[in-house]
Amino acid sequence: MKARALLPRIASAALILLMPGCRDTKSNPNSNSMLPQQEADSMTRNREMAIQSGVRDWPYPREFNRMFPHAINGISYYTGGIGESKWYSKIGLYGRYVLIMAVPIKLDDARTNIVFMGNPEIISLGEVLGSKLNANGSRSYSVNRIALLSSNDWRRLTEANGNFDVLNIKIETNKPPVEGFNEAWPSFSIF
Repeated sequence: MKARALLPRIASAALILLMPGCRDTKSNPNSNSMLPQQEADSMTRNREMAIQSGVRDWPYPREFNRMFPHAINGISYYTGGIGESKWYSKIGLYGRYVLIMAVPIKLDDARTNIVFMGNPEIISLGEVLGSKLNANGSRSYSVNRIALLSSNDWRRLTEANGNFDVLNIKIETNKPPVEGFNEAWPSFSIF
């Protein structure tokens, strides 16, 4: 009778040991299983290497960063599990404008280098018209797209070293910044 009572406990313990992620990898240095934090750190390093390869090796990100040295660069859908990976570069300008570029990319198998970059799917310039403090303490922004640039427009802007006048786009450089803009623009996505 005692053996029968122990059988479910032994079976449960065996199942726990066989389940992925339930092994104690700290006590077994020969384990091939990565700890979740190590896996996250590795993915972060790989993503950073891929971003560096974009700025270093590909014309659109390199030009964007040359003209706008404080740009934020990244890769959306980095793992490729949910959607196609896309490069993005964005910059906040003069306390009220946001320029965003999105370009389809392909990564190598290690996901550390960009091996293909297409033409921009979107190059959008928006102006933040104002902000409003919400009851919960968050801030809402009113954004107006003032230009959707083509690849040809991008080439002309690059040749003019980021001067939007070449595209007949008037950028107000003397207006006071929109309240909260500098904290908020990095979180803006395509508009």
